[in-house]
Amino acid sequence: MASLTSTKVQPQTAVTPRSRTTDAACGRLAIAPPYRAPSTDGLGCTCEVSRSSAVSGLPAQLTSFVGRTEELVRARRMASRSRLLTLTGSGGCGKTRLAVELGAALEREVGDLVFFCDLTAAGEGAAVGAVVAEAVGAAGRAPEELADRLRSRRAVLLLDNCEHVLLAAAELTGRLLHDSADLRVIATSREPLGIPGEITMRVGPLPLPGPLDRAPDRLLESAAVRLLVDRALLNDPDFELTAANGAAVAQACSRLDGIPLAIELAAAQLNAMTVETLVAGLDDRFRLLVSGPGRPPRQRTLEAAVDWSFALLSPEQRTVFARISVLAGSFSVDTARRVANAGLAGAPDALPILAGLVERSMLDLDRMGGGYRMPETLREYGQAVLRRSGEAVQVLAEAAEEADSRGAHWSALTLLQAALAQTTQEDVARRELLDKLAWQAECAGSYRVGVEALQALDELLTDGSELAARATVQLRLSSFLPMASGDLEAAEAAARLALDLYQAAGEHGRVRAVAVQLAWARGYGGDPSSQARAAREVAAEAQSVGDRVVLRNSLGAIGAACVPLGDLEEGVAALEEGLRIATEDGDRVQSQWFGALLALADGLRGQLTRARARLDRVPAMDQPSSLSLEVSTFLHHLAGNHRAVLREVEENASSVSAFHVRGIWILGLAAAAAAELGEAATARGFVARVQALGADRDFFYQSRASRWMSGVASWCAGEDERARDQLRGAAHALLDMGVRPLAALAFRDLADLALQLGDADEAGSALARLEGIARELPFPLVSALASPDALESAAELGRLGYHGLRARRLEQGGLVEEAAAAYSELGCDWRADRALAGLSRAGGAPPSPAARTLGRTVLLETATMSELEELAGSVTTARYRAGQLVHRRGEDARTLEVVESGRVRLAIASAAGVRVLGEAGPGELFGERALLAGELRATDALAVEDSRVIRLDPARVLRFMEGRPAIAERAVALLRTRTRQESALTGEPEPADAAGRLLAAVQQVGTAHGRTGSAYEILPVYLEEQGARLLRPLRHASLQIPAAEGVPAAVVGAALARMGVRAEIVHSTSWRYEGDRLVLTYLAILPRALEADGFETVSVARAELARGTAREAPSAIDVSQVLEHGLRHLSWLSRDDPAIREQLSGSWLAFVDRYQPEPFRAL
Repeated sequence: MASLTSTKVQPQTAVTPRSRTTDAACGRLAIAPPYRAPSTDGLGCTCEVSRSSAVSGLPAQLTSFVGRTEELVRARRMASRSRLLTLTGSGGCGKTRLAVELGAALEREVGDLVFFCDLTAAGEGAAVGAVVAEAVGAAGRAPEELADRLRSRRAVLLLDNCEHVLLAAAELTGRLLHDSADLRVIATSREPLGIPGEITMRVGPLPLPGPLDRAPDRLLESAAVRLLVDRALLNDPDFELTAANGAAVAQACSRLDGIPLAIELAAAQLNAMTVETLVAGLDDRFRLLVSGPGRPPRQRTLEAAVDWSFALLSPEQRTVFARISVLAGSFSVDTARRVANAGLAGAPDALPILAGLVERSMLDLDRMGGGYRMPETLREYGQAVLRRSGEAVQVLAEAAEEADSRGAHWSALTLLQAALAQTTQEDVARRELLDKLAWQAECAGSYRVGVEALQALDELLTDGSELAARATVQLRLSSFLPMASGDLEAAEAAARLALDLYQAAGEHGRVRAVAVQLAWARGYGGDPSSQARAAREVAAEAQSVGDRVVLRNSLGAIGAACVPLGDLEEGVAALEEGLRIATEDGDRVQSQWFGALLALADGLRGQLTRARARLDRVPAMDQPSSLSLEVSTFLHHLAGNHRAVLREVEENASSVSAFHVRGIWILGLAAAAAAELGEAATARGFVARVQALGADRDFFYQSRASRWMSGVASWCAGEDERARDQLRGAAHALLDMGVRPLAALAFRDLADLALQLGDADEAGSALARLEGIARELPFPLVSALASPDALESAAELGRLGYHGLRARRLEQGGLVEEAAAAYSELGCDWRADRALAGLSRAGGAPPSPAARTLGRTVLLETATMSELEELAGSVTTARYRAGQLVHRRGEDARTLEVVESGRVRLAIASAAGVRVLGEAGPGELFGERALLAGELRATDALAVEDSRVIRLDPARVLRFMEGRPAIAERAVALLRTRTRQESALTGEPEPADAAGRLLAAVQQVGTAHGRTGSAYEILPVYLEEQGARLLRPLRHASLQIPAAEGVPAAVVGAALARMGVRAEIVHSTSWRYEGDRLVLTYLAILPRALEADGFETVSVARAELARGTAREAPSAIDVSQVLEHGLRHLSWLSRDDPAIREQLSGSWLAFVDRYQPEPFRAL
């Protein structure tokens, strides 16, 4: 591709709001520069432009007016309806700037004279009149003369910052409006003036970017981002908003609540730090966000702006403000009232105080939720006040009470952790706080936090009289640890310690509870059959003594083991009895748990519709339990409803990772779903989260099932060989564990992949295992999976609702168009495209999009459409949104990529900036290193616009090249060029003997498909006065050795060493076929003449090269012709590769300069 064939490092392409040429850059951003000629909308309202009047009292503005277009229109409309408009809002929200822009618009449109009066100059109410008089040019005159002055013509009085002198400002405003019929007043205040006829308009924060917006053009749709970028450029003209820093910019704006003052103060720091450093510094925002003397004192720091507002509150309001600052996000009126009066017996209702805080812009109404919300900046300030008051622990603990939903439990965790952070180890409140924290952690599903709390609580229970309390802590730990970390050994040890402690404390009735936990430990350890056996014994004992709690828990252990084992009759009976007990006891959490497992049993049996209906009927909770979420996502997977899988996981993203055991399985399902939908970057993110949770550890069936999903994700990513290994390993692991229904599904996937790869042996083996499971488990689903009749299987799977599996069986049964339609309906476009490519290859459809795109590449432009369809039938496609990574530098290079639509940038990002290799557009190839086994990505590949990328399995490409020398030759050239470019960009050495390794890989593919074993041909050459001489065997034209594992150049070097020959340079030069055998030639430059037993030397003579065509090799190739090309290639290398030139002596350089340079190629 043209943009990538140059080794010159290009500067990064980025959206630059303002560079050397302000107008041009601002045009790209839709941000007007300061002092640009005015632009108006239909109402005459300015948009994104800074103005000031040369003849009025409006202050000159030195920066552009960013955002607020809609607010300006609304304010203009409201000002036309009333003579008094008050703009209210919190400190720093931009009230003053909006008022100034509104005043300028009124002056321009109707000719009003605008007077600007900053009331911060009025230290007390008595000074308000004098300050206003001076602003309107009536300084020192009597109050009635002030009214006369304003009556003289139509005028607008802009009173800024009224809140600290509210009563005096209101009184004067009322009198002036009464005495001056043509006067209009625009006031800014943190609360309304309270005058009859006043209209108020609340000025909120600037709109923030969406949660998925990361591309510069999408981010710049947010006024908050535009303001940060605009002000950053004032401090650093080289600042750029790029895909690389877009996420940090968005995070900075969000954490600053979209408050303009905070954003401007933050932007001022970007001349000395990166955006990422700024975001990290926002943990202490009041210390970080400061400015110089160019601002009013109340706006020089973010803290000063909030100080100004806080000082205007009454003592009661300050107390309530500090107390409710512990509440994050949206919170109800009842919660606010309870926390406001925490520990204050007989305190008056806080509702009027809360209303006052809303009026004074210190608290926001959450109109959607019906409660309140406090911006994070104000929360941080309020919590600092609360800490100084000494009430923090009590208030935080009170705020954590009465959590009745998973979201509330999560909030309670945060509150209790904050309370604990303010206690000492000796604090008597600490024990109760830790106990509450563990309980809230269990309710929230945050098992890691629960483990930490219980371990800390156990350290406090050192008194020997508290054995039972310690036993309870250890028992809880034993149930938390598997979910928190997968540490099964520690979980079992905690259960056994609990058993000993209960016995020592004489609490023999609690021993049964420990026995249930030990039964669970066997299942977590990978032996569900033992779990079921142990739980049966405990259940019998519990039933005999009437212990309902232990009976219920043991029934749950039986069901949780029997359902995945496929013993559905026993498992369902145990679960239904457990559900009955939980329902009678009013335990909604346990009822949901039993209902979810019953739904799983239905789904594995083949009753998918019934399973979904049962899951929908479980007791409603604000968020599903870990098991409910696991079962729900798995049922969606079985149905082929991949979009629903992602939706459920994304909606519960905050809690999934906390579930550990189940989280690994849930995230694995999400990775497979994203991969099926072609959302490769999303799939990669889920896989990374699985790895971070510890997917290499084995517990219960979830870890093995997650590896099955990883295999599906690899399959969808075009990594066929890796997928086959993963699916094979997972299927056998599940079967060995006895989890037969899941093993049946995994073996079906393995068989389908093997059939796609043409591996009849692998497919036959997988199907034999599947048929064996079907004989043991005659469930409708398993029987349909094992049916040898693909169309009969497809019909049954469709009837049962397993639509993804149905589509695959339709394709196998020859109904390709129907299968493609089914794939498309499920969102699996890559499967649909692959199926249609097969139809196109058979002549039953027009050329497929993938084949047409592949034909545009330099590598494959000589291939026929039939050949391209053959390759298109094995590719996958993926979609990337602008700003998403296609691959990351340092990752394993597993696929080649071709851009079908959009553009992908190849670059290296570092602290020093971004160095760009180039961009790949439609029909251009990248990722060539995947052709070399064991190589890593040398650059990041980033979608700079929404893109669709074709991914090719290197093994398939190598097999395709194996019988097509011309295409293989192009691949070598492209690989050589690309690795040279990457080396120039990174400063790292090129891969050793890349061409030789590529051809060695082609050799291995040929051998695997029946060709005669390949060979390395070695041509040792040295110089003497008469010319060059070749060392060769006495009875053969050249030295050839069998190809072996390892880097080919190293294999050749080792062979020479065994002969006692040391070569200065060993380099691949060409390749050819001798009959059915591929021969890769290496030229070995020797430092001097030598003799070797069984070898002779012959003079090197010039020869004409043998020339083949793109599709046919020459009829015969002589070794002299191979050597001729080898020396020509050495001549080419001496000019192209400085390292080679440095190694060649002067005599060698003079010798090879006589040869016409030739690149590595097929002969």
